[in-house]
Amino acid sequence: MISRMNEPLTYIYVTWKDAHSGTTTWTQPSEIDPEPCIVKTSGFLLADASGGKPDHITVFQSITPDGDVDHVLHIPVKMVVDFKCVQVDFDSGVVITRQP
Repeated sequence: MISRMNEPLTYIYVTWKDAHSGTTTWTQPSEIDPEPCIVKTSGFLLADASGGKPDHITVFQSITPDGDVDHVLHIPVKMVVDFKCVQVDFDSGVVITRQP
């Protein structure tokens, strides 16, 4: 079970390489864009022990007073380029920044 809304949460900002379509129509292989699709995602971190998916960074958008979450995204750890975390304690107003 995830922590209640009034318990400290970790806010995370993740930069990661996404799987994506390389073309929208018939294309010569030499014309395919070789650049990765870099995505930036932010939200609250859901730890493995609280229901997050192993070997992934699990992010959710919102939490209720009962601990229900929505808009959950699992980002494979091997696709992560960079991330930054902020520990947020809403009751005391404490914010602690963490980086890898």
